[in-house]
Amino acid sequence: TLAIIAYRQPITRADVEAVRGVNIDGVLQTLMERGLVKIAGRAEIPGRPLLYETTQFFLDHFGLRNLDELPNVEELRKQNLPVAPPQPPPQSAATPRSG
Repeated sequence: TLAIIAYRQPITRADVEAVRGVNIDGVLQTLMERGLVKIAGRAEIPGRPLLYETTQFFLDHFGLRNLDELPNVEELRKQNLPVAPPQPPPQSAATPRSG
C-alpha cells in the first residue's frame, strides 16, 4: 500500500484498492498514524474522494531527498496500473418502492 501511494501520489483510496484488490482502510489508517502518509486534498471527480500522498517523514525514514530517488520510478510510472471505475451515486433509502 505504501509503495502504491509513493509511486502514484496523489491517489485515492479506491485507486489503491483497485491495484491491491483488497480493502485498505486499516492499513491506510496505520500509515497515517505513523506519519508516513497524509491527506493531500480531494480529487476533482464525482464524490470528491480524499487524495493521499507520502510525507516528509516518509522521505526521511527511507533516506530519500525527493520522490525521484525511489527505485525504478520511471519504469513504474509508465505502467498502466488499474484504476477504480467511477462509482454511481448512492441511492437514497427514502426512495419509494413500486408495487
